Amino acid sequence: MNIFEKIQTIRVKLAESGLKKGKKNEYAGYTYYELGDFLPTLMQLCKEQKIFPVISFTAETATLTVYDCEKADAKVEITTPMSTAQLKACHPVQNLGAVQTYLRRYLYIAMFEIVESDKIEASTGKDTAAPPLAVPSNISPSGRAFRCDINKPPRDELVRLWQFMGWDAGKIDEYLAARAANMKAEQTPMFYQQILQETIDHCIAESRNGTPGYAGRLFDDGYPFH
Repeated sequence: MNIFEKIQTIRVKLAESGLKKGKKNEYAGYTYYELGDFLPTLMQLCKEQKIFPVISFTAETATLTVYDCEKADAKVEITTPMSTAQLKACHPVQNLGAVQTYLRRYLYIAMFEIVESDKIEASTGKDTAAPPLAVPSNISPSGRAFRCDINKPPRDELVRLWQFMGWDAGKIDEYLAARAANMKAEQTPMFYQQILQETIDHCIAESRNGTPGYAGRLFDDGYPFH
C-alpha cells in the first residue's frame, strides 16, 4: 500500500474501534477527546501500517508529518497556525505547553479524521440552575460581540456576560450557589473561572447552531486552551 492507503486504513479502523471521549463539558453537555483517549490506539495502528507521525513547531506553525517507514521519501503533512494562551497563574512555559497540547490534539484529529463533537448538543439533563434561554434580540452590531477580559475577576465577567445575553443578573447568586452545590465545590475564583468558561462555550455552541437569541453574536472567551 502507498502512504495514502495506509492513512485511510487507519482512519477506517479508528472509526470502527469505538473510541470513547474522556472529557465532558458539564454545562453544555458535549464530550470531547483528550490525547489519551485515542493516541494509544492510533500509535498501535501506525505501527501496524508502518507509518511514523511526527509533530513539529515553529514560531508561526504547528505541523504533523506522517512518514512511510517502507518508503522514506513518501510523506503527508498538514499544518495549522500557532496560537497563544494566557492561563491565569501559569508561567510562559506552561502556557506554551497548553498551546502545543491543544494543537497536537487537533492535528491528529484532522489527519486521521477522528470524529470530534461539533459542540452544538443541547444542554439537556443538567441541573435546574442552568441560565435562562436568551431572548430573541434586535441589538445593534456593536452590541453583538462579547470579549472576556482576562485581567478582571471571572465572577465579574460572568455577570457582564449574563447582562450581555439579557439574562437576569439578579439571579446569578442563586445560580452559582446551585452550581456549587451540584459540583460539590466552593465558590472560589477557580470555580468562577470554570463556570465562566463553560457558559461561554455554551453560548458559542448555541450561536453556531443558530439558536434565537444567540445567533449572530460573537464570543471570545480569552481562555482558549482550557
